[in-house]
Amino acid sequence: CCGVSAKPDPSYSQELGYTKEELESVPEGSNMGLGCGNPQAIASLKPGEFVLDLGAGGGFDAFLAARKVGPNGKVYGVDMTPEMLSTARANAAR
Repeated sequence: CCGVSAKPDPSYSQELGYTKEELESVPEGSNMGLGCGNPQAIASLKPGEFVLDLGAGGGFDAFLAARKVGPNGKVYGVDMTPEMLSTARANAAR
């Protein structure tokens, strides 16, 4: 768990419960294989909700949450490293 992978194996993400559609819907490079679980599977997010993603990394779960909460919701991704913040911002720009 939580190991860094240069190219994450999609089957690992699918084992965590992410669907193929979810994996294909996020910006390329946002799924860095850094997570230890699938918060989407237990969050039951609804339109209009606010989400705080601590340790957001490249933004993978934040991008998925944004789709679920929609335009009336809000997602905040927080990370402690400037490198991950830069990566997430670049992914968001894509």
